[in-house]
Amino acid sequence: MGACNCMSKKTDTASEVVCEKVEEPAKIPQVIAEPVVVPPPVQNVVQQPPVKEVAEETAQDPNMLLSQAQAMFRAYISRKAYHEFKLLPPPVFKVDFSTITNVKEEVRNKVKSYGNFNFPEPSGSEFRQLFKQNDSSFYQGEVVSGKPSGAGTLILPDGGIIEGHFLNGKPHGQGRFFSPTLDVYVGDFKDGKKHGKGKIEFFSGNTYEGDWKDDMCDGEGLEKHADGFAHFGGFKNGLKSGFGKSSWADQSTYEGYFLNDMYDGHGKYTWPDKEYDGDWKNSQMHGKGTFTFSDGRSYSGDYFEGNKHGFGIFIWPDGKRYEGQWVNGKQEGQGMMYNKGKKMAGIWKDGKFVEKLKSDKQSAEN
Repeated sequence: MGACNCMSKKTDTASEVVCEKVEEPAKIPQVIAEPVVVPPPVQNVVQQPPVKEVAEETAQDPNMLLSQAQAMFRAYISRKAYHEFKLLPPPVFKVDFSTITNVKEEVRNKVKSYGNFNFPEPSGSEFRQLFKQNDSSFYQGEVVSGKPSGAGTLILPDGGIIEGHFLNGKPHGQGRFFSPTLDVYVGDFKDGKKHGKGKIEFFSGNTYEGDWKDDMCDGEGLEKHADGFAHFGGFKNGLKSGFGKSSWADQSTYEGYFLNDMYDGHGKYTWPDKEYDGDWKNSQMHGKGTFTFSDGRSYSGDYFEGNKHGFGIFIWPDGKRYEGQWVNGKQEGQGMMYNKGKKMAGIWKDGKFVEKLKSDKQSAEN
């Protein structure tokens, strides 16, 4: 992107002005949500309600004394069990992936390079050690009503890994995902999808960091490519939309409006040796605009689907000026040429002067 060779073949009055079309902007890789496997139901542990201690003593009633003694014993057992529970080590949410054969070594190394995940505090739900599910996925962490809920680690059948918080069997809240193709997402999830704030790093070296909605870039974000391309601005349904700024390794830049990953609306595209400032549609110059060159040439007027089309004014560095009609990037129809204080009306065809209008006499420009 960023290559547009606009040049004048001649410098006489019949100069043909040619401008190549502008290429479409680079598209970001589509972010594809990985499937999240819901673990099979596990037996739900129902806690017994605490036993209420007897508050009153009845020394005269043997049955009451027996009930009191039993209550005190139960209270002792409860306190003993509580202290023993407090001494137990906290649940271990991180999994030893080397014990799982479908996790590739490259994925294990990628997880290791990111360091330990900062799991949330245990919620107190039932904790299950690593177990294999019917679909060959693995899960270790907290469960509620037979589904992952709370902190945990899920290893997908294809070797992908999700670490973080779960709700009703799906990633929900802070987490990170390592795909089997070595793409990595770190950020927010909602109902099993990337949603909120997050950053994805693709194996190719391309990255996106910003807002997400339903597994797609949506909102404001920064996209970077390994080849030097960068874009900051609005996104909608995974595509650049709204106002944004793009830059390329050759120092070309675009600042303006996008729609569905294409220039659309007003925008300014700057190359190292030229610039277009005007209207765009479907990534083509379309509407009103001004194209200027570093050598002093300029065109200001109408564009249609990337070409000068309609009325426009072209000015050469020596002051010569053409004002008139254009078709498909070339002078076509009636026009007026101004040069060194003189003017000439004529007819142009396919970019070439073909006829001087008889009704107009060459004279000094007023």
